[in-house]
Amino acid sequence: MRVRAFALRILRQMSHDKRTLALMIVAPLLLMTLVYYIFEGTNDEISIGAVGAPQQFIEAVESENDVTLTTYESRADAQQALTDGAVVAYIDIALTADDAELEAPRAYIMVDAAAGSKAQAAEKLLRSAAETMGGGAGLPSAIQPSSNSLDMGGNQPSSNLADTSDSQPSSNLPDTSDSRPSGNSLDMGSGQPSSNSLDTSKNQPSSNSFDVSVDYYKGIKNFTSFDMFGPTLMSFIVFFFVFLVAGMAFLKERKSGTLEKVISTPVRRWEIVAGYILGFGAITIVQSVIINVYIITVLGVIMNGSLGYVLLITLLEAICALSLGMLLSTAAGSEFQMMQFIPIIILPQLFFSGLFDLSEGWLIFGRIFPLTYAAEAMNKIMYYDGGIGDMWIDVVVLLGFSALFAALNVLLLKRYRRI
Repeated sequence: MRVRAFALRILRQMSHDKRTLALMIVAPLLLMTLVYYIFEGTNDEISIGAVGAPQQFIEAVESENDVTLTTYESRADAQQALTDGAVVAYIDIALTADDAELEAPRAYIMVDAAAGSKAQAAEKLLRSAAETMGGGAGLPSAIQPSSNSLDMGGNQPSSNLADTSDSQPSSNLPDTSDSRPSGNSLDMGSGQPSSNSLDTSKNQPSSNSFDVSVDYYKGIKNFTSFDMFGPTLMSFIVFFFVFLVAGMAFLKERKSGTLEKVISTPVRRWEIVAGYILGFGAITIVQSVIINVYIITVLGVIMNGSLGYVLLITLLEAICALSLGMLLSTAAGSEFQMMQFIPIIILPQLFFSGLFDLSEGWLIFGRIFPLTYAAEAMNKIMYYDGGIGDMWIDVVVLLGFSALFAALNVLLLKRYRRI
């Protein structure tokens, strides 16, 4: 009977909390629907660039499924496309001034290993396509065997040598039509040199004469799974815990009556919001710094950029999460209701922060979340040694989100509290 009484009390209590009941049913359905459409809209296309590639090479690459090849006029253009993320790898088959000194034709491949499995697939495809072109088949004219050499395979000399196939000995020379070639001569009839004849085989490209060299963008070759997802997960962890701690703390201020006492003093609404942001911000900054330093130094996530820039983005991200947590706590009546915002506000941001290769439509939708910009900035710093010039847009957007959330906090204080 006592167990029954406790169970009935819980059911009656839950029945009066309509928002909790709705979230228990609706939130999981929304999350699973979002995950379904994200996975259905995942972009599996591999974008590759090419410089100086012959048509045969282009057709061979484009015949592969989910591969898009873009041709560029110069290696600099292809490199810029790689830097901008338009391609995950490119190949340069055209000879440059430096390449001209090589004994064999050269294909130069540049790969952005940060693209993960796409980069690996692109490198394998370009290597395979380039190696099949060894021996000169399908190569540009700039790297074909010289027309001044002697073609032994067709038994005919080049256009710059005298045609001796139909020539007859002159009347002033003895008839040597039945004579055997001397040891230093070349038998043009059979096409086979004598034992002392000149070996011209070295003038012919062998099947392995196509020299393929591979470089990796920013010198990064080996990426572990943690390296690939580490910067994004680090941004998410900081954002999640700052949001949660700030929201809970501000909610406690309201429930304990502290906020009511504060607003009874002659202070403005914006001063209350700014004071809370600064106060909670100091604590969350320390928390964020500890998390970042631990992940970078102890767990060894990839770090090619400046730790100062990482801490800067962490600070901006923490302020944004702090102001968002304070904002949503005004709509929560208890800690349990504050937790209910996590599957609606926080988890969806993780899906759009770079863990998945999303389609263009989903990428545009993800621009409404602050975590997207924080994760992008972290990737630029930790992968590519980016500076302010590379991430200034992310910095401005994070500051804009923080200002927006703070302004909404001030408005909600005016609406729901008589200050």
